Amino acid sequence: MRPVQWTHWLLILAMLTLLDCTSSSEASQTVPSIGLSYELKEVGEGISFTLQPGTFNKVDANSDLVVSFHLLSSQEVAAASPAWQQVQELLGEVDACAQKRAELAAWAKRVNLKDSAELKRMQKESAKFTADIAVQVAAWQATLGKMGLTGEEILRVFSGRFDLRGKSDDPYANLTLWLRERIVQLNRDAETFFKSRDRYGVTVEAFHDPIGGNRKALHVEDYDRLPIGELRPIDRTGLKMTPAEQQRFNMEMQQAQAVAAAITELSAKGNDIRKSTFALFDQLRLKIDALEKGLQDVQDWDVKLGNAAKKLREFAAGEQDAAKKQALSDLVGKIDAFLQKKSFILQQIDELNRLKLELTSIGTGDSITPIQVSKLFDDITSFLSNASQIKMIAQDVRSIFDGIKNLSPSIQQEVSEHLTEQFTKFSSVLSDELPKTVEAIGIVRDIARKNLQTADATDNLTGLGTPLISRGLDDLPDARIELARAGLTQGDNIAVRIKITEQPVAKRGETNNSDESEKLVQEITYKTTAVLMGWHRVISADLIFARALSGDETATKWKPNVSASANWHYTYREQANCWERAVNGVNPGLGFHLASLNQGNEGVEFGLGVNLSLFSGLLKGGYGFNLSVREKPYVYVGIDLLNVLNQARGLAK
Repeated sequence: MRPVQWTHWLLILAMLTLLDCTSSSEASQTVPSIGLSYELKEVGEGISFTLQPGTFNKVDANSDLVVSFHLLSSQEVAAASPAWQQVQELLGEVDACAQKRAELAAWAKRVNLKDSAELKRMQKESAKFTADIAVQVAAWQATLGKMGLTGEEILRVFSGRFDLRGKSDDPYANLTLWLRERIVQLNRDAETFFKSRDRYGVTVEAFHDPIGGNRKALHVEDYDRLPIGELRPIDRTGLKMTPAEQQRFNMEMQQAQAVAAAITELSAKGNDIRKSTFALFDQLRLKIDALEKGLQDVQDWDVKLGNAAKKLREFAAGEQDAAKKQALSDLVGKIDAFLQKKSFILQQIDELNRLKLELTSIGTGDSITPIQVSKLFDDITSFLSNASQIKMIAQDVRSIFDGIKNLSPSIQQEVSEHLTEQFTKFSSVLSDELPKTVEAIGIVRDIARKNLQTADATDNLTGLGTPLISRGLDDLPDARIELARAGLTQGDNIAVRIKITEQPVAKRGETNNSDESEKLVQEITYKTTAVLMGWHRVISADLIFARALSGDETATKWKPNVSASANWHYTYREQANCWERAVNGVNPGLGFHLASLNQGNEGVEFGLGVNLSLFSGLLKGGYGFNLSVREKPYVYVGIDLLNVLNQARGLAK
């Protein structure tokens, strides 16, 4: 890629970071049905930020995550319920209309009948009010219907017949009276519920998803009995690494070395690998060709199957024995059902032809492009998804053939001339060629999948055997997760799940993750990514492509190697404006590196120099001197493989 193209890509990436310059709103989650609100905050030295569910929140790896709960009073429970809000809104509309009506009535009493202009204005206002109120009443009736009232009950409300205090000539007063009584009833219901909500339980779980590792449960203070963990905050600016960071660094180094070695081997043996791959595709193409030829005969079956079914219907019509008559009719039904599946078989033939054409195109080219492999993978997946239906058709074929064998010899002789040879051949194709072809296609599919798949974006929040503590609504202390005790590295994900269930009182406080008698009320998961805010360092092992700036052809050729780098970055916590969001998106960093090189005849070569990191390590570039070959200068471009993998996982989610 030419340098100008790299410049264009960097500009595009920078522009993407500027597209969204708005900050997220801060709001707690409320469960009106049980009168509980809660929120998850990131808490640190002098900071407190409310996090949002449904998106990845960046949090400082040395801070705490704290879930705080607020129990609403009975009045707050009523006010938070949709029914209470609906009644209050409707009551406000009715009061406004009643007030407008009273104002018009007062105006009518004091208007000067000799003042034609004022009289005309009043009449115009009255006409407008009458038109508006007709629409408003229809809306009120619809709202009352949503509250559960029938048409008859709505008429009783407007007419005042719902109790003895209503006035038949004042629908506004009647509706207002009914709404106020409804509010009183809702408040009573809230008070009754408030006294009985000890049947609800709350659990809080936290999970750590390390880059390149398996999920593990984290301790949540007062909500589980997991070990608390050792306090090991990450050094923000120094080079001392925590055990978790050292483990990740070793993993990165191993991956970078393995990839560099694989690239070197592929470069040396790429032609042999390409030939082997083409040979595999050739074998698959032959198997598909054999299966397709076996299925082609289905296009000639209409007449023969139709004649066979016609003969069987004639025999069934003349058969006196009820059991034999039923057997013949069932066989006719199976043949008719099979004929209806002809279009599906023809579709599969088209799929096989498409696979053959793609394999032929790949086999005649000099190389296999990612687009070709991706298209082949999609079509293979489509065919394999229908393979089970084809096998069911094979069972239908055998069922028809077995039914013919059970017929009397005379009927068999009449029918077999149309079916035996065709069904025998087709059954052989489906029972022999199909499994072999599906197996071969599956092998190629697996190869394509291994080449194309990215890291599994594990978002499974199933229990990990965590000894949870379910707490009642009257006993909800803050749930605190100390990230400095979690063994995090930058880029790791932390998920916090809050689960509210309705359960027997006896179950509260027990060590139990699930119970069939429990009823789920609400479950919300917060997702966060661990970073370091402000000035901080990032230590990583990278895959690099380095070349010397002088020397022979071997020295100046781009070659894969590995390096260890330390970069210092600055991350804005609040992102108050577009500039701060852009800086966080580009995430530039400066530092130094120690690289393994292969630019001369020395057995072991090392280079030392400076480097620039962009986009959280997705792209790195460096300049240094080869300490083993007369300090020759070199340049490199590189990537942090685990970081790239984590970014891909985030996009998948």
